[in-house]
Amino acid sequence: MNVLLMNLNVGSAIEYVGGVIKKWIQELPVQFIEYKDQTKESVTIDFIIGAKPDIIVVNETYPRIIAPVLYYKKFNPKTKIILLVHSHKTFLGENETNPHVINQHTLFMDLVKLSDVVFTLDAKPLQKNMMSNIQVKFCPSEPEIFSNKLKWSDRPKLFCIVGNIYPLKICKEFLLKAKTIPVEFDVYGRFMEKFSDESYKNIFKDAIKENLKFKGEIPQSEVGRILNGYKYCVFPHHGAETFFMTLAQAAMCGTIPILLNDESGREFNPDWVTWAENLYLGCADIKNFIWNLKLVSENPVDYTILSNHISKDIANRFNYEKFKQEFQLLLENP
Repeated sequence: MNVLLMNLNVGSAIEYVGGVIKKWIQELPVQFIEYKDQTKESVTIDFIIGAKPDIIVVNETYPRIIAPVLYYKKFNPKTKIILLVHSHKTFLGENETNPHVINQHTLFMDLVKLSDVVFTLDAKPLQKNMMSNIQVKFCPSEPEIFSNKLKWSDRPKLFCIVGNIYPLKICKEFLLKAKTIPVEFDVYGRFMEKFSDESYKNIFKDAIKENLKFKGEIPQSEVGRILNGYKYCVFPHHGAETFFMTLAQAAMCGTIPILLNDESGREFNPDWVTWAENLYLGCADIKNFIWNLKLVSENPVDYTILSNHISKDIANRFNYEKFKQEFQLLLENP
């Protein structure tokens, strides 16, 4: 049996999830093929035809992938399709008037209808009238990498920030005010030039001259080890996520997340953290955020119990092994 994984080389959490799925597939006695190239639809169609897959696993719904998969399914109706959708909002279509966008959404919904199983990966409940082949899941992170391995009170460092660096992830207000907090913040990630204007670049440069220590980008295989060295993972976030994987990974490691944006705040969109209820310490605005970081740094509290609680809670809430077994069963029973 041939299993084809459409896992484009886009980087970020999406490709990481594709890598996890790849490992799940490769544990089974199947012929595995992976497609990663971001190229023309005609090239993709030729590749799929040549691969002759019995099962196609589609990791995220990129337009350049949807049409080729639909084309192959049309002429090979027995092919099983497993679709991974990273945001529930993809189903909504919003209030679009652009004909091109409307057409892309129509193709997406055609693929949803033809898929045997559709997994949404942002842990958000869907409307009751959605199709029966849709299942609500979460972005899986490997528990052998992301787990609570070091007692919270024994962790040598206080604050880390992990993830790509640009205004959505680390807001300007935090960069300007961080120097008022009498401790260092270790920052791990890639600076995203294309999403950062000159003002942001200059503010970040000034911040790392003060108490932000830029450690550079690290591979996903090292993130769990890094997180286990810190008591808190700080999220000076200024926007909305579908499923914030770093937040989930911090909780898995027992590294207590401190969030700028939470459900009690009115200034920002709180929807992105609804899935993480009781897994973090939240601050509704930048003033409260800075005040709490100062309080934590100047008045240490032993949160070992909280650290253990959140790592166990998220493991139960998002059962990795159960999801893995359900996915593999789909491949074993084509």
